Amino acid sequence: MCSSRPVAPTIVYQGPSQADIDANKAAVETYRQQSLTQQQTFATQLQKQIDAANAQADTQRKAMEQSRSEAQSGLTSQKAQAEADLLSQRQKAELDMAAQRAGATAGMAAQQQTAYGMATTTVTEPSTALTTTAAKPKEKSKTGLKITPGATAASAGAGLNIGF
Repeated sequence: MCSSRPVAPTIVYQGPSQADIDANKAAVETYRQQSLTQQQTFATQLQKQIDAANAQADTQRKAMEQSRSEAQSGLTSQKAQAEADLLSQRQKAELDMAAQRAGATAGMAAQQQTAYGMATTTVTEPSTALTTTAAKPKEKSKTGLKITPGATAASAGAGLNIGF
């Protein structure tokens, strides 16, 4: 038998070496530099896209303003043409009315120069004319409700049947 006591093992913690720590720091620094470069590249490209979109929007805005001004000038000229047409039609209508008035005045003057005459005619109804007459009122019977004695039962219990 063994009479010796058990001996506890010795635990020694050994971390990464200084070379490993330096390598990790270098990798982190490389990652940080690459991220900064990538972000700067992305920001530059994004700004170029924004500038291009703004330039395109300005071009479209100018084209729309040009189109609107052309349409406005077209509407103005159409309005002026319509007003001129309306004015010429109105003048023509006034000339026509003046000519009609002159003709009517001349006709009235000619009628007044002749003697006044009066003609009467008698209108007779044709024999086939349809005429209406007043409607005849209906004959209303003035009798009320009559119950004959033979229609009712004369025995006991032959009245109202009410269930209890």
